[in-house]
Amino acid sequence: MVVGSSLESAKTALGRRRSLTLAVDHLRLALLQENDLFRDLSKAEVDRIARRLPMVMRHRGDIVHRPELEVEALYIVKAGTVAIYRLAHDGRKVVVALVGPGGVFGEMPLIGLRMGATFAEAAEDAALCVISRTNLEDLLMEYPQVSIGLLRALSRRLLAMEERIEELAVLSVPARVARLLLRLADPSGVIEGFSREELADLLGAARETVSRAIADFRNRGIIESQRRYLRVVDRARLRELCEQDSSGVPSR
Repeated sequence: MVVGSSLESAKTALGRRRSLTLAVDHLRLALLQENDLFRDLSKAEVDRIARRLPMVMRHRGDIVHRPELEVEALYIVKAGTVAIYRLAHDGRKVVVALVGPGGVFGEMPLIGLRMGATFAEAAEDAALCVISRTNLEDLLMEYPQVSIGLLRALSRRLLAMEERIEELAVLSVPARVARLLLRLADPSGVIEGFSREELADLLGAARETVSRAIADFRNRGIIESQRRYLRVVDRARLRELCEQDSSGVPSR
C-alpha cells in the first residue's frame, strides 16, 4: 500500500515537473518571438534558438549584475522591470535606466554594450533570458538577421537613456512620478510591492517629494493608494502630468 502510494506521488511530482518545463519552454519561446533581436526569423528558427538559451526568474530586489562580476552576458527582459543604477558617494542609488519587457541589458563588449560601474537589480519579479558571448557569436554566424535585430535593440536602449536624461534635466518630480507609475502599472492599472522609498530610488528623488506627489494624485482622483499598493484610475490625466517641466507648465 505504501509502495503504491509512493509510486503515485512520484508520478504526480514527475507530471508537475514536466508541466513546469513545458511552461518555461513556452514562456522562453514567446519571449524570443516578441523580441527585436529575433523579429526577422521564422517561428521554427526561433524555436531552435529558444531551446539553446536558458531563462531565469529573479525576485524583486535580486541583484542580476554587479560591477565586480566579470561575466559577459546579454539579458532580455520578458516580464517585470530591471533597474540599472549607480551608487552615489553617500550610498544612494542613482537609477540611470529602467528596462522593461522586450528590453536588453548586460555586459557584452562584442556589441559595445558595457555595464561599467552600474548594478542591475530586479525592480519587480522578472523573467529574463540569458545569452552568453559564445551563444551570441554562434547566433550571429548562423542567423545574420540577428545583427539587424541587435541594432534595433541597442537603438531602443539608447533612446531610453536619452529619455531618462531628459526626465532628470527637464521634468518636475511629479511629472517623473507620473511617468514611472504609467511604466510600472499592469494592464489593470495596479502597481504592487513598492514602498515610497523604493519609488524614490527609481526616480533619483527625495522620498518626501515623491510621497507628496502621490498624495496629490490621490486627492485629485487620478490614483488610489495604500501601503505598497497603487492603482491608476485615470491614465489620461496621468499622461497629461507627464509633460510638465520643473516650472509646472507643459514641456512640449
